[in-house]
Amino acid sequence: QSYNRFLSPPPPTGFPKLPVYVSIKIHALSSFDPINANYESKFSANLKWFDSRLKFNNLRSLPEANSMGPVEKEKIWFPSFIFDNTKEKNDCLIDRKSAMQVFRNGTGSLTGMESTENKHIFDGQDNYIIYDRFYNDIFECDFFLQWYPFDFQTCYIDIMPVETLKDFIQLTPDNFTYDGPLDLTQFTVKKISMNMEDEQKLRVEVVVQRRLLSIVLTTFVPTIILNVIGHMSNYFKEFFFEGLMSLNVTVMLVLTTMFLSISNNLPATAYIKMIDYWLIFNLLKPFVDILVQTYIESLRETEEETEEKDKKPAEAWTLETGITEKKGVGMGELKSKDEKNQKNALENYYGRASKNSNERKIR
Repeated sequence: QSYNRFLSPPPPTGFPKLPVYVSIKIHALSSFDPINANYESKFSANLKWFDSRLKFNNLRSLPEANSMGPVEKEKIWFPSFIFDNTKEKNDCLIDRKSAMQVFRNGTGSLTGMESTENKHIFDGQDNYIIYDRFYNDIFECDFFLQWYPFDFQTCYIDIMPVETLKDFIQLTPDNFTYDGPLDLTQFTVKKISMNMEDEQKLRVEVVVQRRLLSIVLTTFVPTIILNVIGHMSNYFKEFFFEGLMSLNVTVMLVLTTMFLSISNNLPATAYIKMIDYWLIFNLLKPFVDILVQTYIESLRETEEETEEKDKKPAEAWTLETGITEKKGVGMGELKSKDEKNQKNALENYYGRASKNSNERKIR
């Protein structure tokens, strides 16, 4: 009758606070979201503690047979806790989905002759209470993407007692298991453990590594192929300069679109990620090719202009007037190594000069 459910039980002898043993069983990890900086976890939380103020009647050997009903759950003290790294600081729940049982840990004692009921009485300091419930919560997680996509991410489940119980109870790690898959949709679970972060905070640590096959096939392979195609344009014929420029510009446009698409799927950060270095390098490759090929083309035009000067048309000299007349015969044709071309050029040259001389004589 003097039991007060709002007061914590006294700690056992030799303990400054009442120990509450916590066991966590994680069933699944999913939805690692760097944009919203969170992830989802499905797990079962199991708590055990002693309440020396209680006495239990006729406990069975199986804990399932010693389950408490909804009314009994509301009558006893409970070590309330919160999930510290959830957005709303979600707290524990005692509802129809939760189970509270008593684990028999002693033989108990029969009632005395003065009692009208024949029953076994078990002391609360020897038989602990078990709380078990399934949770599905979204936890905050800080993603560090400097080495993306070769990154490791560490996320947590932080459990703490409520503010009013911090001076009276001590959360203690008991058992921890993970029965979910190691290979997730985008990550691989590399390490998972449970320990005390500080005096009050119990922490489940989850270390995951990003799976690379999808990123390699959708990012690295296409960029390499595009740059190989763009580099092949350096071996085009000289007269195909316009096609070379068009190809490299197209490669730059495709790479820019890919760069923006990847950046939009990641959170904006002040630092440069590893994938950014790769994409910027791939953008610079066709840009440098355009600069180099443009410079080579300008040198090629200078050489052609020099050759054109050497191929100026030959001049015919008329003795009578002392003037020069440009004929439609080039020096290149007169110097041709092909005998036929040289002969035709000479005939055109001297035939035109003779014709002009006869016309002047007739006049």
